[in-house]
Amino acid sequence: MLPPQPPPAPPPPPARPPGLLMAVLDTRFTTLVTPMVITWIYRGCLAGITVITLWWLLMAWWVLSWRNGWLWGVMMLLAAPVIGFVALLVVRVACEAVLIRYRPPPIYAVDRPPPARLGDPPDGSGGSWHG
Repeated sequence: MLPPQPPPAPPPPPARPPGLLMAVLDTRFTTLVTPMVITWIYRGCLAGITVITLWWLLMAWWVLSWRNGWLWGVMMLLAAPVIGFVALLVVRVACEAVLIRYRPPPIYAVDRPPPARLGDPPDGSGGSWHG
């Protein structure tokens, strides 16, 4: 019978990505800055759209108090959240498009074997089954 073995060592913690300043100063361009900055751009746009929508709601409330402008006020009250949501949706789609465009591939193409094709033999030689 074998003596009891010690438990395996836990895996090392994942490497911490460099900060924004280190990524900007990286002269080898091994770290992309866009994924770090895009969150702040989105948050800024979210804050701006929220402020504009709230201002529009206040303006609608003011127009609603007019004697002959109540219908315009109601339309503005109904339109402000919809317009704000559509603007936020457009910003979100644009940010996701930027992220998809500038995201690095998981591994480089030179390190990856060519994909298997239908009809290739299982040994990976790329030849035909019928020699």
